[in-house]
Amino acid sequence: LLRLFPNLEAQSLETNLEASSLLGLELHLENIVVKKYTKEHEWIHVEQDLGTIGITHYAQNALGDVVFVEVPEVGTVVEQSGTCGAVESVKAASDIYAPVSGKIVEVNQNLEKSPG
Repeated sequence: LLRLFPNLEAQSLETNLEASSLLGLELHLENIVVKKYTKEHEWIHVEQDLGTIGITHYAQNALGDVVFVEVPEVGTVVEQSGTCGAVESVKAASDIYAPVSGKIVEVNQNLEKSPG
């Protein structure tokens, strides 16, 4: 789980939602908040000027027992579709790609101690 200031101007994300399904949408009465997904199973949830990114439950389940997660340092500038971390499991290792360009402002430090 990473938080960044996204540069959303001139960027587009494809949603991975089926027309007949509301899966992947979180609706709040005060304002509409949408999670958007990449084809590589990353997601971003933007609220005001902060984006939170992570990987889908499907990707987590496919990886199995996660043994290590690499996250970027706070202050790192990431580019859309560029590598912004990695996750390793007993089955495989996979890069995490940034769904948008932006600057990392917070990382989940618990992932280093307890990646699973």
